[in-house]
Amino acid sequence: MKQYFSDLTVFLRTALLIDYKYNYRHPHDREVFNEALNKKQSFKEKEKFIKNILNIMDNYYMVSQWYRHYNPQKTLNDPEFVDNIIEKYA
Repeated sequence: MKQYFSDLTVFLRTALLIDYKYNYRHPHDREVFNEALNKKQSFKEKEKFIKNILNIMDNYYMVSQWYRHYNPQKTLNDPEFVDNIIEKYA
């Protein structure tokens, strides 16, 4: 992923890709994803494919997953925390 993204984006997009592939895809669908990615010839085509897949993620989902992983206490203490973040920044 480092070849496609930089800075904080690489960590966020890597986490989203792992979550997407391994928590929401059937094992067969993971292979379909990998085959589709491998069919892309150029760097730009692969980058665009990955961005398009990850851009479908909802802002609420991304923020809630981020805090669930890195600071779960925030969301446990304040159930509206993610809503407030989305309202403020999205």
